[in-house]
Amino acid sequence: MGIDRLEELTNFVFSVYYSRFDAAAWAEAEDDLQHMLDDDRLYAGDARVFAAIARSGVILSTGRAIEATNLLLPIERDFGVSVAHAAGERGARCGTNRVFEIARLATSSQAVRSEQIPVEAIPAITCAVVRQLVRVTSAEPGNFWVASMDVRALDLFRRRGFCFEDVGETDPSYIGSPTTPVILSMDDFEQRLWAMSPTNHAEYFGFDQANRSRKRQVQGPQSQLLSPSPNHGISSRRTASGAEIADGPRPLRRSPGRLLVA
Repeated sequence: MGIDRLEELTNFVFSVYYSRFDAAAWAEAEDDLQHMLDDDRLYAGDARVFAAIARSGVILSTGRAIEATNLLLPIERDFGVSVAHAAGERGARCGTNRVFEIARLATSSQAVRSEQIPVEAIPAITCAVVRQLVRVTSAEPGNFWVASMDVRALDLFRRRGFCFEDVGETDPSYIGSPTTPVILSMDDFEQRLWAMSPTNHAEYFGFDQANRSRKRQVQGPQSQLLSPSPNHGISSRRTASGAEIADGPRPLRRSPGRLLVA
């Protein structure tokens, strides 16, 4: 998604959260919305957003990846997590690995119905957005995800093979719901997904395990930069349901700011 739809994205995510969580008990909802708007503007330069968009232009599902740079990531600021320490404990090395905070994961069943898309397509729409997040953040070995994740969503991700590890205490009401700070080694996730289902592995990573292994042998331990996309406009493709998967107008390149230290 382009920067021009940033506020629309934030309001979409907030509306999904508000309808799904206990709105009556969410006393800080208005403040949290402003907090989300401020954050989305603050991290826009280091983030890439993916969205499933109907032909009419209505947003159906979203996800965002923020690369660690000189700015504290939200998980560091709000939960006191040291991303460098957490990743270093799991094998990250200074200057060779990248960390991405995954956020703004939301799918609107109401929007899907309004576009006369079968509700049975909702899992596939959500999966398509998550798949794009996986592919853009796992282009080289040794990368990590961190997230402040709603406990119900976290349970769902774990059951699907995402081997998130807790790195802090659960906040009982963070942006409207119980939320746990977590970390995920993309290498561990890939290996686990391959063991669970080679078909799902191919869907998320786009190549088989043998090709992945050959790629790592060629690359060695040093991470390589993502190649710039030849399309500097908004790139997109369609799911089987007709929803368009669109991402931002620039490649997610390596940022020169933050280096991990073990």
